[in-house]
Parts: sequence; structure tokens; C-alpha cells
Amino acid sequence: MFFAATRSSPLQKSFSYFGKTIVASNPTNAMFPRVYGTQKDVAAKALKSRPISPHLSIYSFPMAMNMSAVNRNGALITTFSAMGFCIAAGVLPMFGIPFDSATVANFAASLPVSVYYGVKIFYSSIFSYHAVSGIRYLVWFTGRFLDMKSVTITGYITLGF
Repeated sequence: MFFAATRSSPLQKSFSYFGKTIVASNPTNAMFPRVYGTQKDVAAKALKSRPISPHLSIYSFPMAMNMSAVNRNGALITTFSAMGFCIAAGVLPMFGIPFDSATVANFAASLPVSVYYGVKIFYSSIFSYHAVSGIRYLVWFTGRFLDMKSVTITGYITLGF
């Protein structure tokens, strides 16, 4: 082992150990020196000591959690769609684009049948699921059906509607 000690001042000691510089601010700290390495060395050491998290794909999420996520996403879809429709109704006439009920009805009638019914089923299913799920939450707020078996049963009932 190569070990060298130098003294630059009476209150500071500097040691060299395999190319690493060890500095002690005063002679009493010489017993517990700090090792200063390059930034890459510090980052590599931190990376090795970092805990490794498992990937989300190893978890099996409970049905109640999945249904809660679908309920919230459905609420976002319907909310932002309604907001966009209201903004369009207020802004488009300012640019000379008609946006009255007759124009919207004619546009909906001109859509292909598959698109018309697809959009209609999509929005009605999101809205009805959100409404039934809201009733389910209201029942939970009364303190009923909070055990796991009842949560699963009410989840299947909600999906059935």
C-alpha cells in the first residue's frame, strides 16, 4: 500500500492513498478523514447504494382500485368534453362559425351511423358508470359494505349497470 503524509500547515494534514487525497482539517480529525473523489466516483457510489424498485407489472391491482381509476378518468373525459363544447359554443360565433342547436343537430345527423352510435354509446356508458359508481361511494360514506367481499360484490353490481 502506498501511503504518504504531508503537512502544509501546522493545523492541516493531507494524506495520499492510492491517488485519493484525504484531508483532515486539524490533527484530531486525522483519525476520521474524508475521502474526496471525482464527481463520477461519487455518482457511481450513490447509484450502487440506491434501492431498486420493482416494476409495476408485478403487482396485481385490486378491482376496487381499477374501478376507481376508470371512474376518475371517465369523469375527466366527460368534464373536459362538456367544457370544450361550452367554450366552442361561446367562441365560434365570434369568428362567424355558426354553433346553434340546428347546426349541431345537422352535424350529428351527417355522421356515419357507426360513428354516431359509437360516440353515443361511449359517452352514455361513461356517464352511467360514473353515476352508479357515485351511488356506490355514497353508500360507502354511510359506513356500509366496506369489507373486501362487499366491495367486490358492489363492484360487480356497478359493472352490471
